[in-house]
Amino acid sequence: MQGHGSSVDYNTSFAALLGTHIRAIEREDTLAPSQIFELALKAIQVASKTNNIRVVAKYAFDWIKEKWNFISQQQRFLLKGIKIHEQIINQILVAEGDSWLNKVIDLLQAILPTMDFQNEHQLGQILNEIRRSKC
Repeated sequence: MQGHGSSVDYNTSFAALLGTHIRAIEREDTLAPSQIFELALKAIQVASKTNNIRVVAKYAFDWIKEKWNFISQQQRFLLKGIKIHEQIINQILVAEGDSWLNKVIDLLQAILPTMDFQNEHQLGQILNEIRRSKC
């Protein structure tokens, strides 16, 4: 799982994404918002499949929140329709009371439209399935 070669299957693309993040950390580089979103989603997926979602949810939320602060200040130009979605994203970031699982999924769903992914609907369905399977 070195992340080399074709990124066609899930495992290879996940390994490539992890490699990209590791290199960025080592070089103190920044990553695109889409790369941050994709890693967060895949981490949540893996945690869900291994029945560790409740353990990972808070840490994932905190990590996304930290990354979002940078993205919203330094990488706004890479986002689609940020003005429309920013208020809801900010409300989720400061909301209290809900479970960490619901908060992290709500946050990812609020950020999703700003990513301009071709498969946005499918990714939203994945997030909904994770919520349904763990609630």
